[in-house]
Amino acid sequence: EQAMLAGRPIVVDFWAEWCAACKELEKFTFNDPQVQSKLKDFVLFKANMTIETSDTAKWKDQFKIMGLPTIHFFNGGNRRDDLVLTGFEDRAAFLRRLDKVLNSSNP
Repeated sequence: EQAMLAGRPIVVDFWAEWCAACKELEKFTFNDPQVQSKLKDFVLFKANMTIETSDTAKWKDQFKIMGLPTIHFFNGGNRRDDLVLTGFEDRAAFLRRLDKVLNSSNP
C-alpha cells in the first residue's frame, strides 16, 4: 500500500513450488543480470500459492488468477491489467514488458 501511495512501480509474482513455469521464470528470466538491474526500479512482492489457504483463495479471486505463474504490474497506483503475465516469458520479452510498465502509468 505504501509503495502504491508513493507511486512506485510494483511487481507481484504469484507462484507455487510445484509450478514448472514458475521455476523456469526464476532460473532463466528473473536471474538474468539485465532483468535484475531493471527490477531495481520496482518494489517486488512474491505471493506463495503453493498451499490453498483463505488468503490464496482471496488473491485468486481479486487478481483473477487462472493458473501460475501470474504476474501483475502496477504503476502510478494503477494495476496494469493490459500487462499481466501468465506463464513463462524469456528475458527479452520480460524486459520489454517492464519498460512498458515504467513508461506509462495508464494503459
